[in-house]
Amino acid sequence: MRTIDQWRAIRQMESEPATHARVASVPVTVKMKDGSYKTIQITYIPELPVELAKQAGCSVEAYSLARCMASEGHSGADYTMAMMLIGHVVRRVAKMRYPAAVYPITTLLTYSAYAAVRWRYGEQKGRFAATTRDPTKWHVMLAQALLLGEVPDMTRGATKFLSPWGPGAKQGGHELEPFPEVMARWHRNEVAWIGSVPGIGDMELAMFVPEKDPERRQAAFHALMGIWRSKYGGREPSSEGH
Repeated sequence: MRTIDQWRAIRQMESEPATHARVASVPVTVKMKDGSYKTIQITYIPELPVELAKQAGCSVEAYSLARCMASEGHSGADYTMAMMLIGHVVRRVAKMRYPAAVYPITTLLTYSAYAAVRWRYGEQKGRFAATTRDPTKWHVMLAQALLLGEVPDMTRGATKFLSPWGPGAKQGGHELEPFPEVMARWHRNEVAWIGSVPGIGDMELAMFVPEKDPERRQAAFHALMGIWRSKYGGREPSSEGH
C-alpha cells in the first residue's frame, strides 16, 4: 500500500490525460420553481463509459470513479487527500444505492434525471456528481488502488460531500442557494458534518455522515456554521423545524 506522500509524487509523473472524450450538449426542458418551463442545455459525454474505460486501459468502475474525482476537482492545499476522500464517499454511496448492480459506481454516476443524457457521463445537474472531465493516468491509478482497498479511508462513513461556498457564489452562471440554508436543511434530514479532517481545510471540502440523533446533528451544524461565519460573516439560520 502506497503512502499519501507517494501518491502525491506519482501525481506529478502521471499527469497525462487517460482519455480524450468528446463533449456535447443537448437541450432539455425543466420545470422551474414557479411552475413555468424552461429549456436549458445539458453538457454530457457522448461516448459510452465502457468505450472510454477501454481507452484508459482499466475497468469501467475504476474509470467512472477516476472521472468523478477529476471532475469534482479541489482548489485546496491537499488535492491528493481530497481525491481519496471523494473517491471513498462515491464508492460507499454506490454500494448503498445499488447493492445488486454489476457496476454500482458507474450506475450511480451515469444516471441522470434527464433521459436525453442518461447512462452517459456529464455535468452534475440532475446527477449525483460531475463526470465532465477526462481523468489523468494518476486518477485512474488512484481509483484502481481504492477499489482494491489500498487507499486509506478517512471519511468516517460519510455519504455526502461538497465544497462550501460564500455569499453570492455561482455555478454554471446561476447563483447558488445560500450555504447556511442548505446546511440547515441537510442537518434536519439526518446527516451531520463529520468535523475537521487533517490536511483539508474546513471551507475547502466538507463531508457528512448519516446521523439519527438530532442533538448531534445540531451540534455538528453549529460547529460548521461557526467556521463558515468566521470567514464570511452573516447570521446563522436554525436547523430545527421545517
